[in-house]
Amino acid sequence: MFLKHHVGCSDRKLIEHLNSNLHYQIFCDIVLPVGSPITNYKIVIEIRCEPAAKLKIDKAQRVLAEKSWPYMSELGSVRMAATCYESDISYPTDIKLLWEAVE
Repeated sequence: MFLKHHVGCSDRKLIEHLNSNLHYQIFCDIVLPVGSPITNYKIVIEIRCEPAAKLKIDKAQRVLAEKSWPYMSELGSVRMAATCYESDISYPTDIKLLWEAVE
């Protein structure tokens, strides 16, 4: 997963790199015999899902919050990122304005 993120590629592209690049194989501590490439592109998803199924997110969040608590300031306020956009915005041509007015 680290290599996939570092290279910035899809699951399929990662497997293609593993099949053709010895450096990727060494990094992942695997040796693929010549002529026997990995053909199951879903193996990356399976590898990702295995630890995810065992992760106890509530416990992890609690530990992270406890460790970061001393470094947080302004605990009495709440801040959050918000992205807001209008989906019906279009360039106002005369024809469009006339159509909307008639409609």
